[in-house]
Amino acid sequence: MCLRMRTSNSARSNSLVRQRFLSSLFPSPFASTSGACIFLMFVSLGEMAALGCPIPDAQLWQQAELLARTLEPAYDALGDYVANSELIHAGEMPWPLLAKDSTKWWAWSFSNYDSVYICIDPSRGHQFPLQVLDGSNALLVVDAHGAYKKLVKLHPDPTLALCWIHARRKFIEAEAAYPQSSEALAIMRKLFALERELPDFRCLEDPAEREAALKIIAASRIEKSRPLEEELAQWMREQN
Repeated sequence: MCLRMRTSNSARSNSLVRQRFLSSLFPSPFASTSGACIFLMFVSLGEMAALGCPIPDAQLWQQAELLARTLEPAYDALGDYVANSELIHAGEMPWPLLAKDSTKWWAWSFSNYDSVYICIDPSRGHQFPLQVLDGSNALLVVDAHGAYKKLVKLHPDPTLALCWIHARRKFIEAEAAYPQSSEALAIMRKLFALERELPDFRCLEDPAEREAALKIIAASRIEKSRPLEEELAQWMREQN
């Protein structure tokens, strides 16, 4: 997995701004390819200091930045690989900075079956995923964040699918105040159990085997999962 910070054009053109931003990220080291490298270096840094060979922070950042530049083509290729996938899970989370009164940034993740592409951006709006997924026609699995809805309005090729895990989390949060939520969670557990029984088509290279596995999955979801989904929908209607 390769990680790198993405900034606005003005920040990218100013190495001083970039370095000041990078230096403010601790304890969140995965802000960039260099950040990922530094996280790995921290493991041996303490060991070197214990042996009487401390490494200055400036030297550590310099070496990590050089390595980041070497890895940047691989990082860009990873982004293209994920964006061209048939199914992409996307998400975003706050990226806290150590500096006081600093602006909150966001860690965006885009993943397929075997890879994760992560970027750091100051915006949580639709513009950034629109940039990353430009040209993608994937099934996009996301939470209910409004940026994704706006994204598909402007870029209709991806198909939006809401994430069951995020939906389930809301029922878990509500359970303490509304114990009846346990009934919905029980239905979801049955759905998840069915999914675990399905064949994993991702590892199948033979087109015929892959097609056969997908047919099994489709049939199971129609015959077994759909009745459970209807049961859950009926349960929610009855709560009104």
